[in-house]
Amino acid sequence: REIAMLASFADSGDDFAEFNAYELLEEIGSGSFGRVVKCRKRDAGDDAPTYACKIIAKNQASEQHMRHLQIEMATLSAVRNHSRIVQLLETFDTATHLYIITEIYTGGDLNDRVREMQNVANRVYTEREAAEVLLNALDAVDYLHTVQNILHRDIKAENFLLRTKFSDTDVVLTDFGLASLSQIGAHETVGTLMYMAPEVPSGVYNAMTDVWSLGVMTYFLLSANFPFHFATQAGVKRMAQRGRYPLNFERPEFTAEGLSESAKAFMETMIDGDWRCRPSAAEARMHPWFEEALGLKDPAVLKEHPAAFKEHTDKIDVERIVNKIH
Repeated sequence: REIAMLASFADSGDDFAEFNAYELLEEIGSGSFGRVVKCRKRDAGDDAPTYACKIIAKNQASEQHMRHLQIEMATLSAVRNHSRIVQLLETFDTATHLYIITEIYTGGDLNDRVREMQNVANRVYTEREAAEVLLNALDAVDYLHTVQNILHRDIKAENFLLRTKFSDTDVVLTDFGLASLSQIGAHETVGTLMYMAPEVPSGVYNAMTDVWSLGVMTYFLLSANFPFHFATQAGVKRMAQRGRYPLNFERPEFTAEGLSESAKAFMETMIDGDWRCRPSAAEARMHPWFEEALGLKDPAVLKEHPAAFKEHTDKIDVERIVNKIH
């Protein structure tokens, strides 16, 4: 499946004439291999909607970087029309450049918003705000896992964009350059160390790695810090060998009111060293923390399967007993 999808994004010749239908406006970002420019349809008028155009110079990008871009475009083509995933509109592949047109999101990334809150307002995300973010994030990841059979493999705050600068919780998942288009055969050690699940360096892992990363992101939203600090992959391996993942909930950075027991329980079940004991993204959405944090007696996401998370926790208890026996 992956080879077939990537083949459709091989160099298709000079698409510059088609790309010329877009008018480039101001630059909104830049990197080692290219830049991001605001754009709009050339003949649509000044009031026309604007988009983001990523422009990659092929002679500056490595073979690996181009491979990641091909994976990203193939993945985004497969997940069109999901409100919590960045929307790919068009791509143009010329002899010298690759142009990728997506919807534009103006709020910056979630990591920057956390740092801005910390530095400007001297606060972190409240439990209610964090719960809203996580429900949105889980919606995207559940869709990837259950509908598309895709692993993101680099879930982190930097890869969630805020739709506008006026919201702290309306997030969209982006950056699919490390995604695996199949949950079978995902074995490369990829991702960001602070968010990396302990099983990833072994080369044997599955969708539960994304769940671990979402648990770490929850901890980060509520404290502006990370539960574990790794400088190398060897550090991740050492912790995996020890098999202990103690979470410090006494940090002064946590919200002034302290953490609720349900918030702690949510993070503990997501950041479980045994991937078999983590909930799926769908199961995680049923955790009682969301009901408590959002102040809703019967939120829609819980209404559909009110016993789902209890069934999951019962399953975890059985798993732990079996693991101790063996």
